[in-house]
Amino acid sequence: MVQEPQREKRNLMTDEELKKKRELSKMRMLSLKHHIFVCNGGCCRKNAAAENIVQCFKEVVDEFGIADIIRITPTSSCIGRCADACSVVIYPEGTWYKQVTPEVVHKIIKEHLIEGCKLESNISFTYENGKFIENI
Repeated sequence: MVQEPQREKRNLMTDEELKKKRELSKMRMLSLKHHIFVCNGGCCRKNAAAENIVQCFKEVVDEFGIADIIRITPTSSCIGRCADACSVVIYPEGTWYKQVTPEVVHKIIKEHLIEGCKLESNISFTYENGKFIENI
């Protein structure tokens, strides 16, 4: 009797399940307008409660009913702006926010992503004309 190859423990999906998941992911990507990356490096986790910031973003996105157009992703490591903890990057536009707190999260979603008015006081860098510009 020929044995079927064992699936890796971390990937227990069948080929059909993987295909379905890829299709759903593709559909979701086509509807996205913004991707929010929350730094999950040491300073942001320790000094600025990055995990709470991620959760806050998810709650505010749900509150406004816009989960179909915004994706929130904690980074797997530091994004290099420790002095700005907690750092958040909005793509595809490339706006880097500094000192993000739960209050700032709500403003980023409402004022920036919904109303189109960036929070200048919390921006560290923007991406313009092919390069990053420091917000002074």
